[in-house]
Order: sequence, then structure tokens, then C-alpha cells
Amino acid sequence: MKNAAVSQKNMLLGESLLEAGKVTQEQLNEALQYKQRFGGKLGQALVALEFATEEDLIDALRKQGKVQCINLSNSMVNTALALEFGEKRSRQFRSVVVNRIAGYTTVAMEDPSDVYAIDEMSMVLGSRILPVYAEPSKIDAAIDYVFSNEMAASHGPRRHSIDRFAVAMRDDGDGTPRSIPMPIREDSGSQIKLDTPQGPDPQEREPDLDQPVINLVRSVLQEAFLQGASDIHLEPRANDFLVRFRVDGGLYDRVTVPREWSRQILARIKVLAGLDIAQRRLPQDGRTQFSYNGKRIDLRIATTPSLHGEGAVLRILDGGRELQSLAGLDLSPDQLKTLQRITSCRDGFFLATGPTGSGKTTTLYAILQELNSRDKKIITLEDPVENELDDVTQINANPKIGLTFAKGLRSILRQDPDIVLVGEVRDQETAEIAVQASLTGHMVLSTLHTVGAIESITRLQDMGIEPFLLADTLRGIVAQRLLRRICNDCKREKPADPETLKRLGLEGGTFYEGVGCESCHETGLKGRIGIYEILQLTPELCSMVQRNVPTDELHRAAIAAGLVTLREDGLRKAKAGLTTLNEVLSATTRG
Repeated sequence: MKNAAVSQKNMLLGESLLEAGKVTQEQLNEALQYKQRFGGKLGQALVALEFATEEDLIDALRKQGKVQCINLSNSMVNTALALEFGEKRSRQFRSVVVNRIAGYTTVAMEDPSDVYAIDEMSMVLGSRILPVYAEPSKIDAAIDYVFSNEMAASHGPRRHSIDRFAVAMRDDGDGTPRSIPMPIREDSGSQIKLDTPQGPDPQEREPDLDQPVINLVRSVLQEAFLQGASDIHLEPRANDFLVRFRVDGGLYDRVTVPREWSRQILARIKVLAGLDIAQRRLPQDGRTQFSYNGKRIDLRIATTPSLHGEGAVLRILDGGRELQSLAGLDLSPDQLKTLQRITSCRDGFFLATGPTGSGKTTTLYAILQELNSRDKKIITLEDPVENELDDVTQINANPKIGLTFAKGLRSILRQDPDIVLVGEVRDQETAEIAVQASLTGHMVLSTLHTVGAIESITRLQDMGIEPFLLADTLRGIVAQRLLRRICNDCKREKPADPETLKRLGLEGGTFYEGVGCESCHETGLKGRIGIYEILQLTPELCSMVQRNVPTDELHRAAIAAGLVTLREDGLRKAKAGLTTLNEVLSATTRG
């Protein structure tokens, strides 16, 4: 038996396959001729001619015992090490780095006997190499998994370009970054193009930035936009610098880079926004734009000093997104009819209320699209303009030069508009001008930060608006929230928690949850859905507003008149399997 084993080890690959009956002598001769004509290895020729399979080669190599063989899968690959070796070398040598244990780096190769490739791997990776054989098709799949930067059809963009540049910034302790293994692809029309503000002397404002910083910032912006993130958080910590994305209302960690690079990254962000790169002790606000596939996206940037250094939050205002219609706003048929009745008035004041990020601007834009026609002049005053609308005059507010909402609204009223949208009622002056404009035959739309529809009336009265003016001008209010949707790919029925049912005033029912899958990043939630509370001012309610009745009494009268509250609308959608009870409870609990 021992002599047989030794004999097997001394066999050539072709002889081993021949003895095992996997190929015939004629096939082996033809494969040798193919190898001489086109180059490569005998095993490659046998597979190309379909005389043997990759599994046959692995069995033969195992019997020879000269090379270790592994059944390679994507989950086995250490992404950081693979990125360090680089895509160009991986494809050139048809190999992928698997792991590093006890000073040895395991590399899956199509040809583990290629000593030249092994020497280069050892130099690049700075360690001894343990070459192992893996099926070429699986090596190719692993390389694509690590280095692909394309959009996946259902799971969003692959995330490895950011990791690639983060790896490039990790140094050996002397502050010198390693070279970037692979630059970001310059595909036409699928690349972030940044608009850097023009100053009097760009050379004085542009810091000495290394290419890894510029590439990392571009890659972070690109991936955040493709994932639908609303904000990018750049946070200094005691030992590193953290990048986080807010997607569907929730924050998650994306990547960390050495803390030493935080100043360069913040300097790059400041250059893009036209901020003072030397000022790190005071907060700064700025904005810039970038384009992707011809779409213009606004970026609002706010920096702030913290205990461990300067950080920043970048708000992505996607001006290139497809605008929603009223019918696409997750409204019930009754809510849609109510909203259309309110906004069909020729004059008056209409408010969308809710916290930041609750979809107020989306609702107002949907209303403008409904009202937009050739016989009406619509003017908007926003900070900033978030979406471009055809046949609408849109103005960017700029408090730094004195163009506030109040001053801009006065100017707009001299432009003979039919409908006016003011981005936000922030102070008494803006509120008074908006009410006066609605009294003089204009339809005025705006937003207000309040917790509910009825509370908006109290807020306007607190701003100094007389109750009789509100009763005459206020046509309606929509209060709204955005809840996270249950992922359709992993949704299932779930018995409701008794404590949650008790807090929501329910006795039972069928509800749903997402158990977590690759599509939703194991969260069970994917996308968002709106819940709404739409108040139409009836004659009875107007009379109560004019008499300045307490908020609680007004709220009871509105419910008696048919008002569907935020919680009721949320529970409807939870019962329909669109969101969870916990989401409804979290969004509609006050105090």
C-alpha cells in the first residue's frame, strides 16, 4: 500500500487522470497538442476541451499529495487582505488571498506551482505564502465578489471600493500610506463628479491632499447615494475615524480609517463646500453639489468640534430622484380625497408638519405637481431647492446675504403668483406674511415642526397670529411620519407582544415582522412608508379656532369630525403587513 501511495505521488497529472479513467489516451494527446498550441497548463486544456472537470483535477491533485486543495467560497476570503493584494495582480495570477495564520498567508491559486507569482505575493503581502489549489471558476467568483463595484440588482451596490481606499490608508506606523491596490473605475456616466467652489486663489485653499483621501471621499459619496442614504456621519473617536450612513432612518457603521487621516478627510470635505480649512474650533456650515448619471444632487455639510477632534454630517438632498405623485404617497383613498379637496382651494394656507426627515417636502412637491398647470404661476422659496419642477419658478433662500424666507416671500408676492411654497415657517414675520398672502387671494404652502396637526394651530397662535386670521385662512394641515417597511423577502406572521398591544390599546390581531435576510442586511426592514393625519378645517372647527379653545378640546372635536390620527393610520398599515407594531409605537408615542 505504501509503495502504491508513493507511486501515486510521483505520477504526473495526466497519468493520474488516465489511471483513474477520467480521460482516455487520445484525449490526453489532444489536450497536450492544445497546450502546445495555445499555451497554459495541461489541466486548463483538459477543462477547455471538456475532457475533464475541475472536480476531476482536484481529485487527481489530492491523490498526488503535492498540492493542498480547498473548496473555495466567498465567505472564506479575508476581504482586507485580498484588497491589499489588489485586483490587477489577482486577475493576472488568477489567485485570491484567503487568510493569514501564524505568519503564513494562504492564497488560492489556479497554478500553485507558479513560483514567480508566489514570490511577488510574498513581497507585496510581506509574509510567507502557502499556495493552495482551488477551482478556477470559484477563484474568478471570489475575485468578482471582492473587487466588483457594480450595482447588485436587488441588494444595492457592492461595498468594496470604500474598503479598498480605507485599506490604502492603513499604514505601518510611520504615517506613510500604502499604495492603492486599484483605482476607482472611471466608467462614463456612472461616476460621482464633484463641483468644487471657485475661490479667488484655489491654490491657497486646496490642502496637500493625497490621492487616497480624494478617492475615499468620492467613493463614500457614491456608495451613500446609491444606497439611498439621507446622511453621512464622519465621527472622530479615541482610536479611529468612523464613517456611518443613515439609511431608512437608521444609522449603521460603514468603515473606519486611522484617526491620523481625519484632518485630511475633513479638509477635503471643507474644500468641496468652500469652508475655512484652518478653522477647526468652531462649527461651520456649507453646501456643494455633485452629479451622478446626469442627476444633480445637493450636499449640505455641517462640521463641528468634539472631544476627539472635528467631525461632520453630510445631508444628501437627492434632486435627481423621481418625484412622487399624491397617489404614490401611501395615502388611503379617503385621505387622498381629503387632501385633494383641501388643496383645490383657490386661496388659503396649508401646512405639512412633522419632524426633520418625515417627508414633508415630498408631500408638498406632490401637491405642487397636482396643482401645476399652464394657467397658474407657481413660485417656491426653499433652503435649498431640493427638486427641479417644470414650469415652476424656484428660488434658493440665502440668509447669509439677507435673502430670508420673510424677505423673499415679500418679493415673491410682487411677482403675481397664484401658488407660493415657502420652505418653512421659522418665525413670526414669515408666518404673518404667509397669512396675509393667503388673505389676498394666494394659495400658500409651507412646513412647520410640530408633533401633530392640532398642535400646529397652537404653534401659530404662539407665534402671534390672531385666532380670527387663522380661522379665515387655514385650509388644512397634514401631520406625517416615516416608518420603516417590513422586508418583503423575509416577512412572516408574528404573535404580537402583550405589552406592546396594551400600550397601543389593542386586544389582538394578526401582525408581521421581517426575520432578516441578505436583502435587508439582516434587519428585517427595508424601505419606508408614510403615515398621515390630515385635518380639514370645517366650519365648526374654524369657529373653535376663532374662539381660541384649548388644544385638547379642539383635538376631540376633530376626531369626532372624522380625523384619522397618526397612530390609527399606522395600525392600519401594521395590520396590512406593511410595517411593525414597534415602528408604530415608536413614531406615535409622545412624552
